[in-house]
Amino acid sequence: MSEPKRYAIRGFSAALVEEENGVFIRYEDYARLKAEVKSLTEEREQMESHYDDDTQTIAELRKELADAQESNHILNETIARLMKGARR
Repeated sequence: MSEPKRYAIRGFSAALVEEENGVFIRYEDYARLKAEVKSLTEEREQMESHYDDDTQTIAELRKELADAQESNHILNETIARLMKGARR
């Protein structure tokens, strides 16, 4: 986002002059900045939505992984018991 030119009122004729810390900007610059802010806000909201979706997906995958690890652990114990019984 580029900085707009800033202006101040100088002299008795109230002439607008370009000034680095002026309190006025041209309407065209204001409208352009307003459009940029709107676009960036929409982009941020979209990214936040994706973040929320991704966070939910990660939580679901962690639950599935924990369930699979538990099943694998139970299966390994069962196999170990069966193999121990077969050796006798």
